[in-house]
Amino acid sequence: MKDKTKKFNKSVMYLLVNEGELSTFGPKGRFGGLVYDTLGFNAVDKNVSNSNHGQNVSNEYINKENPDVILAMDRGQAVSGKSTAKQALNNPVLKNVKAIKEDKVYNLDPKLWYFAAGSTTTTIKQIDELEKVVK
Repeated sequence: MKDKTKKFNKSVMYLLVNEGELSTFGPKGRFGGLVYDTLGFNAVDKNVSNSNHGQNVSNEYINKENPDVILAMDRGQAVSGKSTAKQALNNPVLKNVKAIKEDKVYNLDPKLWYFAAGSTTTTIKQIDELEKVVK
């Protein structure tokens, strides 16, 4: 997989959506460790604070960073069954973000990423999801 991500050469933002609130994860963070450190995706912002809950971000921040790809994980869908990611990313401030304009927003399985992370079986399934990004 790391060979594929080296050739991929796109900036990636891992974005957690929770009932309209947005947070991102960078290298060495809860989700960023696998995405950036282990698999080699290129983080759009390498200075995101390392936190289990991510760094809260605004639509303006996403617009400024302008990622080529967004990996969106909808925590609300996992916890309450209510999805808010589509509405949150449909904000007019984000209309010119490359990932949104070019339909490069990948919705990750929130149960797989939020509840089941850590086991070998889960990691294999997470990698399978991420392989779709580099195809």
